[in-house]
Amino acid sequence: MRRAALLLLLLLAPAAALADDVRESFSLDHPFAIGGRASSWMGGYFAPSLGGHLKFRPWEWIGVETFSDNFLRVQEDAWRHDHVIGFSLYEPSLIGNDVWYLAPSFGMCVDFRFAHPKDDDRPSTSDILFGMHGGLMFERYVAYGFAFEANATLYAYLGHESSVERWSATLSNELHVTPIALVTAGINYYF
Repeated sequence: MRRAALLLLLLLAPAAALADDVRESFSLDHPFAIGGRASSWMGGYFAPSLGGHLKFRPWEWIGVETFSDNFLRVQEDAWRHDHVIGFSLYEPSLIGNDVWYLAPSFGMCVDFRFAHPKDDDRPSTSDILFGMHGGLMFERYVAYGFAFEANATLYAYLGHESSVERWSATLSNELHVTPIALVTAGINYYF
């Protein structure tokens, strides 16, 4: 019994120290964060990505996040990679406190899209798409300036559709609006 109590004390002591540090969570003295993220597009296709973001929270009630995500997937007989840069505005004071929040977010982005057929002698294609997005952002401060972030976002991209035909990658002649859902998880460090 004594060993179990000692083991429980050893396990709870670091958790208590973390809880004390979490109380020192968001502060206007440390409004900047840098973070890494992993995400996946879901829609007519699935495409995983890795990326990063910078966050700036000049006041308790508003924040700005700039981001870059890099997607890669196989599209028919081609490699397609998308490089997205953009920004989101979010309102962390709506639901939550200084330790956690659930915030609506919205913003704009640009997608640099490339399709390269697997055979090197076949032509490639590229396009630039404009996107708008909105969703929910959740952030939970953990300890020592670190926070966990998760986002669920809906995007609408305006651009050409790409495809791979018999001998080349092609773009459609008409502009299309493509809806995409994005789920993101990341770690932030506030400094």
